[in-house]
Amino acid sequence: MFGFDLENFKKKLDVVESTLAESTFEFEVDDILVIVSHNKVIYLNWKVEPTPDELMAAINEAFELLVIQTKEKRETSVKELLSNVPHPVKSILERQYSTLLN
Repeated sequence: MFGFDLENFKKKLDVVESTLAESTFEFEVDDILVIVSHNKVIYLNWKVEPTPDELMAAINEAFELLVIQTKEKRETSVKELLSNVPHPVKSILERQYSTLLN
């Protein structure tokens, strides 16, 4: 017989989500350094002053990259959590959390 603490697993998933939500990401887009979090631009820097359109394009691209990196980090974290789950439960959780894995 084996035991599995589903509430503890859910708490670990919540930690993953809150950590990702609080993370900042740094991207260099067309020689513009853009540091973003999930809801705002934190820092901008450049050597040659960009036009407003170039700056907006760099910010938009940084947010697109943020979405991609967040998805990849979430997927990796969920797979790591699932790697420690006993097999019968793991199959069920993989189906339940498939949206986080794809």
